[in-house]
Amino acid sequence: MLAMRRLVLPAVALLAKASLSAAMSEPAGAAPGMKEMHEKLMESVEYSQAVSTMSEIMAQAESEARDFVEQKAAELGEDGAFDAALMEAFVAFDSDDDGKLIGQEAAVLLEVSGRSLPADLQKELEDKDFECTFEEFVEIYARTTRNEDVQDEDEDSEF
Repeated sequence: MLAMRRLVLPAVALLAKASLSAAMSEPAGAAPGMKEMHEKLMESVEYSQAVSTMSEIMAQAESEARDFVEQKAAELGEDGAFDAALMEAFVAFDSDDDGKLIGQEAAVLLEVSGRSLPADLQKELEDKDFECTFEEFVEIYARTTRNEDVQDEDEDSEF
């Protein structure tokens, strides 16, 4: 379904843009500034479509993540499920599949995990030579705190 959505959405966006462009094309003698207004409208429409698409993708990813955690919790218990989810995320962010994260990959993973980094850790991750294995990443994760801006999902969670 996600692969189909990736193919269909660009086509829909292109058709919508062509239709809107045709409807909004500036006729000869149109008021000055109409072209700029048209361009701003197109940027707004494209942004809205991108946000909508990203929201759908994130909702699907959240659903898949919840299913994964529930399955792993049933198989391995709560601690095992956490370890499995962290490993899954680590592997997903390991862009070159070498079993290590560079600083930017680790920082982004921590950020999307809702973690706050102490200043010394942030500086460490910014080092261009930084790399960490999964075991090292677990130690790094333990040095972080939960981002207070992240809603407490324990109250809303079903599990």
